[in-house]
Amino acid sequence: MHIVITGGCGFVGSNLVAYFWRCAEVTKITVIDKITYAANPDYISSIPVSLITKDVNDISATDLDGVDVIIHAAAESHVDNSFSNSLEFTLSNTLGTHKLLHAAHQAKSKLFIHISTDEVYGENNTSYPFDESAPFFPTNPYSASKAGADALAQSYHHCYGIDVRIIRANNMYGFHQYPEKLIPKTILRLAAGLPAVVHGGGENKRSFLHVDDFCAAVDCVLKEGISGGIYNVHSAEEYRNIDMVTLICKRMRKDPQQNITYIADRPHNDSRYLINGNKLESLGWEQKRKLEAELQEIIDWYTDRDWSAIELM
Repeated sequence: MHIVITGGCGFVGSNLVAYFWRCAEVTKITVIDKITYAANPDYISSIPVSLITKDVNDISATDLDGVDVIIHAAAESHVDNSFSNSLEFTLSNTLGTHKLLHAAHQAKSKLFIHISTDEVYGENNTSYPFDESAPFFPTNPYSASKAGADALAQSYHHCYGIDVRIIRANNMYGFHQYPEKLIPKTILRLAAGLPAVVHGGGENKRSFLHVDDFCAAVDCVLKEGISGGIYNVHSAEEYRNIDMVTLICKRMRKDPQQNITYIADRPHNDSRYLINGNKLESLGWEQKRKLEAELQEIIDWYTDRDWSAIELM
């Protein structure tokens, strides 16, 4: 099986590369990545992949010749950046997905797995988790760009018969995540003697999923999913942002009272994302990693590396 992984030098993509290279049925992996600030080719340097350094907006059918499966993980994903540079998110996430779908259709690729986000549903303050049939209600430019990409992916399935499968997951954590996201950012700021920062009052809740569990979910959808299927990947581990930052402070032996700074909230900050993952679980996927059991290894991974070139915002 020849797999293409877009964004394969980034956080999710590089972990997908490592995961699928261990699968016996995978004979070749091609990575397509334009190498943004959040990507690092060193993350996959020990794996014999073919690397195409190219924006997905520039992909042609020739780049996908002979490919069996496309896993589209390339995306601009940092919500804070989408407030100040929203057009880039539309170009990368929406138009880029459209260009890739068009190339996949021309190349007659067999399977297109589109990596999306729970944020397309918008916030959920009820006690009823959103399942895959819930309507879109994105509330920031990032989630809107991903909702547009989802709609395009579905349209290519319905109009052209492409085997498209969409995966919408909760927030992820793990090795290789760029330190603009909450967990690695908090770790590195505390390690540098800087206070951790929390938006608003820190009451917003997020569910956290280990990237290894996510990779297993993608594998499950690839093997057991159906054409046109949409699958939520739900984590049972939900934390208020302030509780997550406090937990990291304690693990790093920093007094939370002295090492947390509260900053202005985002223009809009969804209070909570609550999704139903029963559909995927019925295919055999299960969450195995527990954040509190994994956290020390995550802290060690980040603090053992040189991040001096990174500005810790």
